Amino acid sequence: MSKSKKKNKGITIRGTYFIFWITTIISFIFTINTNSGGKMSNPLVIIFLVNILAGIGLFIFLLLSKFTFEKPERNKFSLNAPILAAIYFSLYVTLMTLGGNGLIASEFRARVQEPKIENNAINFNVSSPTPTVTPTSSTAIPKQIHIAPTNDPDPIISCKSSHPNCLGQSINVKTSICNNIGCCIIDGKGYLYETEARCRQAQNDYYSKKSALYNSKTANPYPTTAMIDCYVSYPCLNKTEYYKVDQSTCNFMKSGAASTCSTANAIKKMQDIVNEPLPAVPTAAPIDGTIHIQDTPTTTVPVGFRNF
Repeated sequence: MSKSKKKNKGITIRGTYFIFWITTIISFIFTINTNSGGKMSNPLVIIFLVNILAGIGLFIFLLLSKFTFEKPERNKFSLNAPILAAIYFSLYVTLMTLGGNGLIASEFRARVQEPKIENNAINFNVSSPTPTVTPTSSTAIPKQIHIAPTNDPDPIISCKSSHPNCLGQSINVKTSICNNIGCCIIDGKGYLYETEARCRQAQNDYYSKKSALYNSKTANPYPTTAMIDCYVSYPCLNKTEYYKVDQSTCNFMKSGAASTCSTANAIKKMQDIVNEPLPAVPTAAPIDGTIHIQDTPTTTVPVGFRNF
């Protein structure tokens, strides 16, 4: 007879996956119930995500593990699975709910809503028989001070002119002055002034400035330039002349003096051509008389001389 095999009692590896998977689900539900609507610190968020990933991994192992009734696999870890699952859940709950002095330096936030106090009540000052000093509250409505408008007997108005030269113009003056305004003619244009004295003052100022400007232009119509000693050499005339002129005039005269020789030679050649006898014109009959060409007197003007 074969010996009867003893039945191994205990939890299989697949059962271990199932126990820890259920533990992660319970931990997830606990976190949702205790921190619903609240904020978690970064370490608590990391622990919460690790629990979710562990639950997903255990569920995958649970589906892929080989299930058999003939040879159930057991080990020391699977035998202690309930105890380890309880330790995991206790540690998870402790980390999620521990105060600021525990393993995680984060404050446990209770889901208690603070009542909102609306300070919109109006404070009334109740007078007492004895004189007391009532402190001013920040919510007390300040009394509005009503300032009555003052009636000005002589207000400022927009006064318009009906004069043809000032038609459409207006100035802001008091009502009593509006009847005294006049159209002041300055250099052919009309301007409104409050009084005749101001009109005459404006006319005198304008014409004084205009006269001063005219006198300044008449006294010195041309801008003053520095006068220099200019020595101009004429090589063809074999002489040098002295002038008291400005720099630009001196430069112009020197450039003209340099071209005097070429100008004189050109004039002499033209005179020689004119003085040569003309050839006879061939005709059938001789022509009585001769052609006389009179020399035209010429005047040589030195280049560079300007009349001002």
